[in-house]
Amino acid sequence: MRIFIVALTVLLLGNVNSVYAESPAGYGGLRFGYTRGFYRFSMSGPEIYMWRINNGYAPEDLGVLGIKEVKEPFGQLNQFNSAQAYMEFEGSGLTAEFGLAIRRSATSAVYTVVKSGGAEEEWREKVKLKYNEIFLTVGYRAPQSKLYLGAGLDIGMFSALHKINDSKWSPWFYAFKIFGGDITARTPCAAVSLVASYDISYFTLRVYSQHAMMNPTLNSESGKYTNIPWSTKVFPIAHFGVGLMFHIGGE
Repeated sequence: MRIFIVALTVLLLGNVNSVYAESPAGYGGLRFGYTRGFYRFSMSGPEIYMWRINNGYAPEDLGVLGIKEVKEPFGQLNQFNSAQAYMEFEGSGLTAEFGLAIRRSATSAVYTVVKSGGAEEEWREKVKLKYNEIFLTVGYRAPQSKLYLGAGLDIGMFSALHKINDSKWSPWFYAFKIFGGDITARTPCAAVSLVASYDISYFTLRVYSQHAMMNPTLNSESGKYTNIPWSTKVFPIAHFGVGLMFHIGGE
């Protein structure tokens, strides 16, 4: 969220003379708003984990003897909310968009675990997928046209986190750090997108379809082998989104 606030502040300061523009939405200027989207493909790692919890089977990496009762099962992670902010530029007959997107998908479950010694404890486990990216889109908008069509390159960072009760967020699925030998919940990803947007007064309706070039890969504990005690999971980031943006500046 901090990177979103900083970037938005820079964009606003760089376009301060346009903030008070009286013209309706057109080409150029700053656009920012909310997007709702869904991943096209299932994420087997998280879904298997949550299915086990929902059906009373405790994954081995929880460190408990079993689950006695599931009071509130996990939901799904395939739909997400997103905040976007981007600038639109004109030049050489083409229109370019440069901006960032912050996506979040989360759900939680409440269940009773049986610990070693027979003690019972109620857990509320929250899980979250974070996907932050910067994107550059190049396309065409006819002079004074409200319709924009483009294609872009998206580079981002994906992470999977969880927490139990009041604990801090920690890696749910993880990658090994290049230096230090520790683990991290974050891993890079890349994609291409097809974009269509249409201006309606001071608002822009934006529809896009993203296709992965490099999916995130994260690990989880397998509990099966001592030489390779983890298994690798793929997180398909291909998705479809529809957003409503507020427009500032431009012509």
